[in-house]
Amino acid sequence: MSGQTLYISEPGCELRRAGNWLRLDRGKECLLRASPRGLDHVIIFGDAVLTPESIVLLLKHNVPVSLLSPSGRFRGRILPPDAPAPSLRKAQYGCADDAIYSLDLARAIVRVKLTGGTQILRRHSRNRGTSDVAAHIEAIRKARSRLGEAGSIGSLRGIEGRAGAAYFDGFRQLLREPAEFIRRTRRPPKDPVNALLSFGYCLVTAEVVGQVAAVGLDPQVGFLHVTRAGRPALALDLVEEFRAPVVDRVVLRCWNLRMLTPEDFYFSAEGVPLLRPDARSRFIREYERRMNKPFRHVEGFRTTYRRLLHGQARAVAYCFRNHETYRGLPVRL
Repeated sequence: MSGQTLYISEPGCELRRAGNWLRLDRGKECLLRASPRGLDHVIIFGDAVLTPESIVLLLKHNVPVSLLSPSGRFRGRILPPDAPAPSLRKAQYGCADDAIYSLDLARAIVRVKLTGGTQILRRHSRNRGTSDVAAHIEAIRKARSRLGEAGSIGSLRGIEGRAGAAYFDGFRQLLREPAEFIRRTRRPPKDPVNALLSFGYCLVTAEVVGQVAAVGLDPQVGFLHVTRAGRPALALDLVEEFRAPVVDRVVLRCWNLRMLTPEDFYFSAEGVPLLRPDARSRFIREYERRMNKPFRHVEGFRTTYRRLLHGQARAVAYCFRNHETYRGLPVRL
């Protein structure tokens, strides 16, 4: 995996084919040229145009394309023709139909998510010299200890929801002023920090959809998230493990170091905060830095979060094929 993603966020752009290269134009201006051989993914925001020839070239080189709204909400994807092993998809569907297996897998995902949230609160509160989040850390710890009591996906989601409320209440206290963030809101986000969180989660989701499909799994058949036509439920499941160590840390860094401020947003007619194009580019640069920054895995090898996205997709595929217990993301945040 080369780990190179092409983001197209400038309005009025057109991606064309120029021989064996891709060319991004805005009017008569060429913004960039790129070889599809060096790309793993293309992510497009808003109304950029892809010519049929550019799509064919991307598919030829097995490069998926994700389509997002200007605010970053996932709209859909263009995937290369895959040849998933029927036995793997059958195994995935069989695991999804197994209530006990489904609950165990969903529990493993929530356990990683709650652990990551606890560590984010502990690390950033220590860095800022505040102990105000101690009660929130304890609430999440207690919720994590109760995961084994959940007898259904519904009750597991209830525990997760209460822990999530405690986490974001603590997260709010880690933000430097000015921040209008009171609680987590989405569809639509109500303030700039919520908009950043939603935008970051959409970026990860777009990547995980591609990784899940690349290993031959059906992205729409999930475990923790409800399976619904057009919804990448399995990808959303795996995204839960990467929220805290990737997106939440990037949002805290961008906001607390004032890389992004309220002035970097404008509001739609519906009152939804949206990042200005130059601010979106700054956030994406920080996101890419986090995704590609090498670190030492708890098992001793060097890796990046982008490699781990692919690794977790392969790990869950292995578990489905062998009907084995999924352990979740084994990293030290």
